[in-house]
Amino acid sequence: KKRSPDFMTSTSPSQPQPQPAPSSQGQSIAALETELRNQRHDCGPYSLEAWRVCVKLLPRYNQRAMSQLGDPRRSGSGSGSKDGGDDSLALLTKAELLLRVFGGHCDVGALPGWAQMAALTFNNFGCVLRERGDLAASLKYIESALRIELSRPQ
Repeated sequence: KKRSPDFMTSTSPSQPQPQPAPSSQGQSIAALETELRNQRHDCGPYSLEAWRVCVKLLPRYNQRAMSQLGDPRRSGSGSGSKDGGDDSLALLTKAELLLRVFGGHCDVGALPGWAQMAALTFNNFGCVLRERGDLAASLKYIESALRIELSRPQ
């Protein structure tokens, strides 16, 4: 059985966790990351219990990424910048990794909300990459989001 990487941090749940950013979204993300680590440890790395935490965490990553994209103080030198959006990309990369880890080890049809979260994440990746000027990569993510959306039952 394949083991997934510890994509949150290398600390164990018993070690002190870094203090989250002062925003309420930051606290929610940090708390959910800790809860996910604990659920993966207690119930199994690909358990439905762990996925239920992901369903709460994935929208937070996406919301934070998109809010940082529009804030030039947080995302580098602004719209169209190759340096801009690094925080957004880091958050969306975490979201994508969660989706790929669960999607690669579980029947995604049995994971409530997987398709919706994947389409949202890939669409947002496309937006961030477009803002950075990487149109080819942006288009690939947007097309992936569209394929997922078109395959979802109405």
